[in-house]
Amino acid sequence: MAFFADVLGNTATKERIGQLIATDKLPHALLIEGPAGSGKLYFAKRIAAALLCEHKSEESGRNLPCMGCKFCRKVLEDKAPDITYITRGEKTSLGVELIRQAKEDMYLSATEADKKIYIIEDAHTMTVQAQNALLIALEEPPSDVVIILLAESRDLLLTTIRSRVQTVRMGLLSLEELDTLAQRHPALLQMKKSQPDSYREAVLACGGCGGALIALSEKKETNALLARRELIYGLIDAIAKRKGFAEVYECIKSLEAKRKTLLEDLDNLLRALRDLALLYRDEQVKLLFYPNREYALELAEALGGKKIEDMYQATANAISSLDKNANVNLVLSTLAMALVANS
Repeated sequence: MAFFADVLGNTATKERIGQLIATDKLPHALLIEGPAGSGKLYFAKRIAAALLCEHKSEESGRNLPCMGCKFCRKVLEDKAPDITYITRGEKTSLGVELIRQAKEDMYLSATEADKKIYIIEDAHTMTVQAQNALLIALEEPPSDVVIILLAESRDLLLTTIRSRVQTVRMGLLSLEELDTLAQRHPALLQMKKSQPDSYREAVLACGGCGGALIALSEKKETNALLARRELIYGLIDAIAKRKGFAEVYECIKSLEAKRKTLLEDLDNLLRALRDLALLYRDEQVKLLFYPNREYALELAEALGGKKIEDMYQATANAISSLDKNANVNLVLSTLAMALVANS
């Protein structure tokens, strides 16, 4: 029996979860963890379909979920009455009332299937009160209920919640798997054919997250992406050309001011510096940020191994400071000074 055939990558995870469903041993609560765009909701829907699939026994010999029975079709079309999606909507956090409503509903009989499934999106944004309310349901759930939490990081959930769920980590996709994804989405495929340079930039920028790559196929998203990546190119180029503090600081100040997006930009800077550090030692390494190997190699040689390592450490320190809620302007000025030091 094959499991979750249309979910890319995550081979070991798919096999483990599929076997648990096929043998009716899946725990009553799962936590699917992974960055935004990593396919958490996509996988959760497939798990829900497999749980309700008419052919879920391991003796059936079919793919699981089969994607063709009435239950699978309803799940994939968002028409299954026994699946409830809990989302924060436009709010910054997921409040206690939504969890209380779901908890009350859990004790009602299923409408047409043998299980009721609750998928809690952005579970890492639940308030403490919401998590405590959910804890009761996790401790003594009805026998026909399965709860699936989706979170960017399990560390943002209470220890009591984490101890009562089985965690599933979404792995990042390889460049080859992302290319396979592009074959399934007309917008991505069109982008690959008509804008190959932008497509390569998008594949490298999505950080192995298929959902992020799909979002980048929209023209406005691609334009924003290219503009932000150009800032990283310009920053490293300025340092390689031994520009002074004022010019480097101007490059850094051009990065996104919002903390979350700035962290993404600095993650991209880390990827770029990782490429340069490895290239300095081995010209054949696989690159994660630079699409042009020759240009990246020139930069690596201009900077030198020690300088690249110092820049990488300075960027990592800036990310750590931002994670601790340090003042953004202070972090950026400190980073600029560290990047030009010993240039």
